Amino acid sequence: MVDAVRPAVPIDAPLPDGLLVRRVESADLPAVTGLLADYNQYVSAPPVSLWVGNGISEESVRSRINRSGHVMWIAEMEGSAAGLIEAVDGVSGAADIVSGGRGLGIKCAHVMPQWRGRGVGTALLSAALIWANKRDVQMCSVDFEAFNPTARRFWLRYFSPVCFSVVRHIDRRTVPM
Repeated sequence: MVDAVRPAVPIDAPLPDGLLVRRVESADLPAVTGLLADYNQYVSAPPVSLWVGNGISEESVRSRINRSGHVMWIAEMEGSAAGLIEAVDGVSGAADIVSGGRGLGIKCAHVMPQWRGRGVGTALLSAALIWANKRDVQMCSVDFEAFNPTARRFWLRYFSPVCFSVVRHIDRRTVPM
């Protein structure tokens, strides 16, 4: 696991043509649950092999988007859901070095494989940082699995690591029998 931080300053990057990034609304629940199911499938497979035992339902997503200080953005390309990012105003569950001050914690980010490398993830992160910046948030944190090559490349482009966990446990539920 890697904990990383950056100032809550928007990223100056061009948006891909045809990309729409907006806050998730109730009408987006089927698309969001599909993105989260794809995320869970991706991280449970090797090399990440992370068990994400959270049930994904429209009701659970609805409760998350209705919480105060909890936000989710969806990216759409060519009329389909391309990715999402979920963040919470405040930092919890991260390394102690990240937990002080006014921060934004990235809880989940996922871009569908066919849209990776096209600026979708950067646009989603920028939306979260713009939102945080307007709320006078000072820093943004993320934690990600070091064994996730896609996440590692993305997050280390924008964040500075502050803590590396050295224990790796492969949950048996992620190992095919």
